[in-house]
Amino acid sequence: MPEPASTRETRQDARSGQRRASAGLLRWLTEEAFALARKIAPISALAAAACLGSVTRGINVPIGGALAIEASYFARIVAARDIREGRRAWLEKRAPEFSMT
Repeated sequence: MPEPASTRETRQDARSGQRRASAGLLRWLTEEAFALARKIAPISALAAAACLGSVTRGINVPIGGALAIEASYFARIVAARDIREGRRAWLEKRAPEFSMT
């Protein structure tokens, strides 16, 4: 038995509404992603990579293991020029100039 036109139209309206809601969600997610990228961009790439790595590896680990992971990432970058530059720039109240080393 064919579907009444009003039912078909209601379903089409619902799908159209879902598409609009999905498009709105996608637009919002895109805006949020770019806002986060603008916050991360000025940070040392080494520090950002260390943060991401320690969070990614430590997310499902008990706290003791997660702290050990964080400490291992910190130990790898603590002697980097970018760390010294960040500290120096902060003390001198200026923007840092990171070299990714």
